[in-house]
Amino acid sequence: MVLKYRMDRFSVSMIPTCVSLYTCSRDVFATMLVHRYYNIQQDILSISFLENEITLYVKVLDGNEAVHQVLRTMCTHDPRIYHVIDIHEDIPGIDHIGIIYRISKRFVEKDIPILYLNTYGHNLVLVSEDHMEKAWDVLQEIAYV
Repeated sequence: MVLKYRMDRFSVSMIPTCVSLYTCSRDVFATMLVHRYYNIQQDILSISFLENEITLYVKVLDGNEAVHQVLRTMCTHDPRIYHVIDIHEDIPGIDHIGIIYRISKRFVEKDIPILYLNTYGHNLVLVSEDHMEKAWDVLQEIAYV
């Protein structure tokens, strides 16, 4: 039996690194791996694979501009910089009920677009720099920061 949890309040924190988003095909991704155009452990926050679409969430770090230059030539690039907000709970993200609704409902009211990225142990919300101040104000109202 899987237990489901309703979250009345949750905690958030900022991951200290911002990210840029890139997308490419599996063939392009394989080429990047073969030629080692980036350091996965250092430069990549996350990678998602869905059919022939690979999305790379690449950290914006001092000293990794060369990585971004290569990726911009090989991939489709979103020029915005995204802040990464980590949603904290004591239970795995797969058992949360209503967290996306609660966050996105409040963000919709303030015209704040978000990208929600979930792993087994992390619930991440990506917010572009131009919306970050409003997003943080909303999160302070609905979460422990």
